[in-house]
Amino acid sequence: MDDGVKIGLLGIELPTRRRNRMNGVVSASGKDGFSVRVDQSFGNCPKYIQTRDIQLTGDRNADQPGTIVSGATISTEAKALIERVDTFFIASRTKHINDDPRSGIDVSHRGGRRGFVQVVNNSRISFPDFAGNRIFNTLGNIVDDGRVGIIFADFASGDAVLVSGRASVIWDKQRVSAFRGAERLIDVAVEKTVFAPAILPVSGELIEAWPDLAKTGAWVPD
Repeated sequence: MDDGVKIGLLGIELPTRRRNRMNGVVSASGKDGFSVRVDQSFGNCPKYIQTRDIQLTGDRNADQPGTIVSGATISTEAKALIERVDTFFIASRTKHINDDPRSGIDVSHRGGRRGFVQVVNNSRISFPDFAGNRIFNTLGNIVDDGRVGIIFADFASGDAVLVSGRASVIWDKQRVSAFRGAERLIDVAVEKTVFAPAILPVSGELIEAWPDLAKTGAWVPD
């Protein structure tokens, strides 16, 4: 969070399916927070956002702090969470970060049916890419650089799994056609994982799934 570094932020309102992506530069930072000089800000369509009733829960770990587990591979607990979520958030970047306004960091939302993310093994995950807003910020960054950070959130338990690694776009027709609704697949070679129990300070009861999810598949049947 040093002054002058580039940053990507995502504002998302799950009860209304509104979202906005913003990229900029940290203009000032300190113990009380930080300020961002906005370079780009744009709204996204509501596709694949599950409507949730978001409630603040505070520190779920206050009475019985959970144990944060990190490692180079996906643990059994992390695998179970990844394969049951219907929402995750992914950060990506351009290969070079410099004064060029086309370089920087981006954060995006991904949604699907429970089981739309596959843990192929303890060092690789795979997920489909559906038809979206056709801006291709995330895919463009993956092609350019490949480094990604992902957070998988369980809004019921408050547990989360963070994954960092190298992503690649898969166009293989046989693999893509095996997942209903996918236009391409994304594979992530995992480099580091963090399993954080009850870390989310909010809960989010599912009110309505995105209507067109019925046209998409899942690696693990409901």
